[in-house]
Amino acid sequence: MVEFNTGVVLTGNIVLGLVDDLYVFRDSTGGVIAIITPDVWKGLSVGVGDRVEIYGLKLGYSQITGGGH
Repeated sequence: MVEFNTGVVLTGNIVLGLVDDLYVFRDSTGGVIAIITPDVWKGLSVGVGDRVEIYGLKLGYSQITGGGH
């Protein structure tokens, strides 16, 4: 298990947009809730089903925060 506040890089798909900045992200190992703020997207048009690479920090049991590219 990855420790709290550890840097992570995940490659997979956004499978669901929840509310505001919350997304369900899934890769071959499972799914997490990702917090991705609008400034991180830098104007990119990204949505459900898109494959992305996310760089961020693990904040909780199944939550990360950071950027998507």
